[in-house]
Amino acid sequence: MLRDAKAREIRRPNASAPRNLTQGSVRGQVLRLAVFTGGEIGLFGLMPLILAYWAGRVGSHALAGVALGTSLYVVLTSVCRGVSLGGMALMAQAIGSNDREAAERALMQTLLLLAALCVALAAVGIVWGRTLLGWMGATGGLLNAGYAYLHAIMLGLLAMEALPCMDNLVRGAGYAEYTLLANLITVAVMLLAVPLLVLGLGPLPALGAAGAGWGMVIGSLAGAMVLFIVIGRGAVGVSLRPAALAPDWPLIGAILRIGMPATLQRLSLNLANALFMTLVTSLGEAVLLAYSVINRITGFLMCPVTGVGMATATVVGQNLGAAQPERAEQAIRQSLLTAFLCAAVLIGLLNLMPRATLGLFTTDSAAIRQGLVAARYMLYIGLVSAGNQVLSGALTGAGRTLAPLLANAGAEYLVQLPIAWLLVRVMPIGPTAVWVALAIGQTVAIASLAWVVRRGAWRRRAVPAARGSHGN
Repeated sequence: MLRDAKAREIRRPNASAPRNLTQGSVRGQVLRLAVFTGGEIGLFGLMPLILAYWAGRVGSHALAGVALGTSLYVVLTSVCRGVSLGGMALMAQAIGSNDREAAERALMQTLLLLAALCVALAAVGIVWGRTLLGWMGATGGLLNAGYAYLHAIMLGLLAMEALPCMDNLVRGAGYAEYTLLANLITVAVMLLAVPLLVLGLGPLPALGAAGAGWGMVIGSLAGAMVLFIVIGRGAVGVSLRPAALAPDWPLIGAILRIGMPATLQRLSLNLANALFMTLVTSLGEAVLLAYSVINRITGFLMCPVTGVGMATATVVGQNLGAAQPERAEQAIRQSLLTAFLCAAVLIGLLNLMPRATLGLFTTDSAAIRQGLVAARYMLYIGLVSAGNQVLSGALTGAGRTLAPLLANAGAEYLVQLPIAWLLVRVMPIGPTAVWVALAIGQTVAIASLAWVVRRGAWRRRAVPAARGSHGN
């Protein structure tokens, strides 16, 4: 027992201690993490806005093609995000129980799994990407632009996925300020690279939609390298240990066991969005443009809310690891209050000047008219989505990733998509159908999650410390 305790307390030279969130003010810890994480996600949310702005300078096909290519990309890479969330949950709980060695093994096995997945997924995207985009309704110039963007992303997929994966792992260690720094550098690089590659300058050819993809890859690579350096220096309380890269099958199994429901939730969300976009596309290019632009704008405005949800996952995970479920429950209450307030203020600001905001991304008058209607619906949809993100984050941090999967997938496939299909195809009410279906689907999802949280089973730690079998 004494030997095990000493092993768990091992420290490397010049390494920081893991940041423990199991003592002190819960409100302060949630807000501190949320500020850094919200800033990080805000920067992450700037990325699609940068792409939309410069792709829009090329033309409507490039802008819509980037939107369709992005939808397919996130469907294909859903498994990567689930793996990083599984690794984050194991790291946070290991840190909460003072087991640094287990946290480092979780880190290295997550990175190993990510690299293997990226190689396989890149091959799928490159070989079948054009066919899949065609199934989503893309033809002609729209199909060419969408595949040009997707092809660039797939060639740089490891860099693209390393950044969000490292973000989750570093955040699980409680050091969200470093993920903020990495995303700041990513955005700075993109601000320079994207316009140069999209429009061309001097000897650089104008790559259009493909340039938008390469700009994303280069920016993501810069941000991921920052986090590798930070972890390598031991600045987040865990270190990169090459010896821990040997496959640890029990630990990989634990990562997948937690990560697969999160993967399926993300896959179902992204697949539902791809199916939803086929209905949106059938309403005309103006509606597709409005949907794409309003989604990017509200996605950016909701970044602080996403930060609150991610902060909730870290605080809940560490406190359950330390057997303090009351503090975890207190964190959920504080997070819900903060998220609702942020959503109301930020989506309210959009509705104060919607025409000018939409005009930054498109000059299509029909698309702007549709976007004005959408902005009003987003006042309600944003509030409900805020609650969804906090409750999903809390359950993810607790290792209970199956409940968010069932709640969100059920709402999407049993409610949102059928209602959208009815309102678009059977009893057509026009573009308003898009926003009505979204509002109803989000309402059902948050009601389901609230019921799960009130039952309280999540308060019991879902997984043991991430020890695995590493030859002991």
